[in-house]
Amino acid sequence: MPDSGIPREWVDLAREAIKDNVKFSQNNNQPWELSGGLAHCAECGWALSTHTVRKPNTKYVNYYYRCTRVQVHYAYKVCTNNKHQRADILEPMVWNYVSGVMKNPEELRADLDRLIELERRGTRGEPSKDAKLWADKLVEVERKRTKYQEAFAADAVTLPELKAYFSRGRDSQDRRART
Repeated sequence: MPDSGIPREWVDLAREAIKDNVKFSQNNNQPWELSGGLAHCAECGWALSTHTVRKPNTKYVNYYYRCTRVQVHYAYKVCTNNKHQRADILEPMVWNYVSGVMKNPEELRADLDRLIELERRGTRGEPSKDAKLWADKLVEVERKRTKYQEAFAADAVTLPELKAYFSRGRDSQDRRART
């Protein structure tokens, strides 16, 4: 590793100063145990995010985990799992499960061996096949773009419609250009 010019003693002192630091979430300074993608939605598989509920004018505060997909795509109803899981109930349940797995090293080793074998078999798909699919998709998108430009040149589409298509690329505008 190249020399950074910082004396080794300073680095050691800095590491010593922060060794006991705990990273708190920006959500009411609560140390969320399962944040960062450790817990996932049972319905869609997306990561759970944190959520704090406060009653106005009281000290009542409750902490929850909820599906990120519901939060991000709420208007689109992508994930119907709209339940909030209480952190004080969910975190101990997860800890009991994980500690139980860790206390049985033979089962853990067997599970890890099975995971390694799945990785070796290449269960992740075929990169060359995926690349061809994306290349075909790009060709199709470019073909549509050219058709819209031709429709604009033939005065079949107005400039605002063309701009709207290029900014959103919606199917409804695709049908409008064909008529």
